[in-house]
Amino acid sequence: MVPDMSLAPPHCGVVTTAPPPISPPPLGAPPPLGFAAPLPPRYGRKVVAAVVGVALVASLPAILPGPGVTALLAAALGLLTWSFALDVGWLVRHRPAPVTPERVPVEAR
Repeated sequence: MVPDMSLAPPHCGVVTTAPPPISPPPLGAPPPLGFAAPLPPRYGRKVVAAVVGVALVASLPAILPGPGVTALLAAALGLLTWSFALDVGWLVRHRPAPVTPERVPVEAR
């Protein structure tokens, strides 16, 4: 067992440093990779969330046998991955064009 040295008194010679604070992006900065755009409503997202919720509740002990739980959770993970991939694909297809020197609006020059 390793003792927690962060609780050591200062005279023990242990130096602890906190990680540097993460600064928020400046106001008006574009989101990283353009993935912060709002997604259009999609009913399938709600269905997948409901199915995953039911699968997690059904995976509680004594509801389903072991192999059934594994198959159910694998199917739920597959649905969740599929839904996430659809949303990421939509965001990639609809992200704003990067601003390059050739594309800077005339009034901004």
